[in-house]
Amino acid sequence: MISESEGELYVLYVEPTRKYQGIGTLLLDAVTQELKELGADVQWVSVAKGNQMGIPFYESLGFRFYEEKKAYASLEDEDRVALRYKRSI
Repeated sequence: MISESEGELYVLYVEPTRKYQGIGTLLLDAVTQELKELGADVQWVSVAKGNQMGIPFYESLGFRFYEEKKAYASLEDEDRVALRYKRSI
């Protein structure tokens, strides 16, 4: 939880050989249910800019682009960018 009514999924990865089997959706559903039980009605995710697996995945599940910002845990001299997405849950 990042506030009383908002939760964030920090990272979600699926083994490449297991993609397109519904595992990511099942994991996201489990996290979403837990966030709802904690009182969240908004869910956030961050996706690396250019991640052509993650971006369509989240967008297909109702997440909408919100902002672009420096990626978490980036060093000052790094220019990694994260795209922030959110959805109502």
